[in-house]
Parts: sequence; structure tokens; C-alpha cells
Amino acid sequence: MSRTRKLVGVLLACLIMCVAFFGWMLGQNKVNAQTEMEIEHQVEFPIEVTSEDGTTRAAANLVLLIGGTGNGYVWAKVENTFTYPSVDVWVYIELYSSLTYQESYTTMTLEYRESTHDLNQGESIGISASTNGQQKYWQARARFKVDVADWDSKTTSTLLYDANGNCIEWN
Repeated sequence: MSRTRKLVGVLLACLIMCVAFFGWMLGQNKVNAQTEMEIEHQVEFPIEVTSEDGTTRAAANLVLLIGGTGNGYVWAKVENTFTYPSVDVWVYIELYSSLTYQESYTTMTLEYRESTHDLNQGESIGISASTNGQQKYWQARARFKVDVADWDSKTTSTLLYDANGNCIEWN
């Protein structure tokens, strides 16, 4: 009987060590993924849609993010962190670049655009564009419409990324 107890004890110890090792390995992957998708700038914007009588018809909270991968790409993402009640949230996300510093996306080159007609709470829409091996200034823009409200837009600051997609200058 004592031999069986020792064997069970050894097996349990091995199982605990294996679980700890795999947990550590999974944690290492998450750290590397977070480093690879580092966020350099974000813009959060609450939206309130009111009726003609002034009562709140809907509310949402969107977040616009921009970052680099370090692998030759710059990315942008819009997250819908809150919507009440469940209404349509139309979103266009755009990435702009320029070889020289520009204050506004209107004087930059549109690199990529994507859209969705219903960005639900907890969902996001993202895009990325290649640096094409060049150091460039980048800006992300989100155009959005919640329920019956008018179209609106938000932009990030202009950020400088090196050829590898690492942010090297921000405002």
C-alpha cells in the first residue's frame, strides 16, 4: 500500500510540474504577443444620441487605437466597449501616411480603409498597412454613426514610425 501511495505522490508531483510549466509557456506567448502589438496612442470617445425632446435614445463608447508591430507594419483598430441599447454602430477605419510631418490626414496618403455596418459591443475592427521599408508619419481616423445620429469622426495624433513599424516619435 505504501508503494502505491508513493507512486501516486510522484505522479501528482509530475502532474503539478507539467501544469506549472505549460502555464508558464502560455504566459510567455501572451507577453510576446502584447509586445508585438504595442499601442502607441489611443483616443476614447463616448457618444450619446438624443431624441428631439432631449431624452437619451442610445449611448456608445468607442476607442481608436494605433500601433506598430516591429515587423514592418502599422495597425489601427476601433473597439466598441459599450453600446446601450443594442443599436447599429457604423464604423469606417482608415490609416494614412506621409514621408513628411502633416497635422491633418487630409494632406496624407490613404493607405487602407475598412468598414462595418454594425460594430457590436465587445467587438473591434482592425486594419494594418506595410511601411514598405520606409520611415513615415502615420495617423489613424475613425468615422462613425450611431443609430440615427449624424456621422462624426476622430483621429489620432500624427506619429513617426521607422521602416520596421516601431514608433520613434509622438506628440
